[in-house]
Amino acid sequence: YDIVYLCSSVFTPYITKNFYDLFLAQDREKKKLSTIAYVIYYILTSAIYLLFEIPILTVVTNIVCLVMITFCYEGKISKKIFTVFYTYGYGFVIELLAVFLTGKLTVNFFEKTEYTNCVALLLSKSLACIFMFMFKNIFRKKYKFTPPAHILCGFILIPLSTIVIEIMIVAIPDITQKTLVSCTIIFLLVNMAFFFMFDYLTALYNKKYNDEITFQEKEYYYNQCMLMKNSVN
Repeated sequence: YDIVYLCSSVFTPYITKNFYDLFLAQDREKKKLSTIAYVIYYILTSAIYLLFEIPILTVVTNIVCLVMITFCYEGKISKKIFTVFYTYGYGFVIELLAVFLTGKLTVNFFEKTEYTNCVALLLSKSLACIFMFMFKNIFRKKYKFTPPAHILCGFILIPLSTIVIEIMIVAIPDITQKTLVSCTIIFLLVNMAFFFMFDYLTALYNKKYNDEITFQEKEYYYNQCMLMKNSVN
């Protein structure tokens, strides 16, 4: 199981990088540093998981590493936080979905959990890759501007609340597999819906900015023409 985990976890930094590239611009001066950061991310998260096997430690380690990686990218802090929680939120929900589909019904996030289902590991990475490629193909366009910080904070609450609620749900005793899978799929769909909403709002803000630039350019050329006309007269 440990070997399968280490092999499958190699895809995690790759998936993370592709998600980050959707939202953030790579700092060219820190390109080598970002590669090192992704390697540290893989080593640290794998070591914490295999040594302690306590889910909440793995969650915290992942989030801390994802925050660390954002320092290798350009962008506002609010956008970086948004990227961290959406990236991890998707991975978290997909991993739980794979666990529930393969028969594990309860997870105590604060105690040592011995879970050795290789099928769940491979399934979670496969699903994560599918969603990553889907989003990458849908949201190819890079936007110069994003919605204001207070709107981004509202979007951050979605994946954050998903993580918290899922931790609470899996702690419920005697919960059925059907309920767990249904709840997880609903959370995944909700996060997807807000992801599309974020892209739509971003497109609106960029259109508004481009329209203002176009209007200012027209005003500038008009004023220049009027000055030339007055000087001739």
